[in-house]
Amino acid sequence: MAGTRLYQMLDEPDRFLIFTIDEFLLLAGCLVIGFGFGMPVTGIVTFVISWNVWKRAKRGLSIRNLIASLYWVLPAHMVRLRRSPDSVIREWVG
Repeated sequence: MAGTRLYQMLDEPDRFLIFTIDEFLLLAGCLVIGFGFGMPVTGIVTFVISWNVWKRAKRGLSIRNLIASLYWVLPAHMVRLRRSPDSVIREWVG
């Protein structure tokens, strides 16, 4: 068993420049919007921030964790989860 290797992926994802395809689409979208509004620096900063968020999300964030984080961030009328109390109530009397 000493010579056994376990790979995280079977195949290396396709890359364009140094980015995977989904990261490159994120780059292209941010740059097009940034240059379209005449704010290329803002587009680059937006790309860097969204790229870090996207990489963290791809690393292991499940849909259950995403819904749980949206519960605390979004207002109650936008989340519409059944059987859940409002997230603005921080302490319950009782």
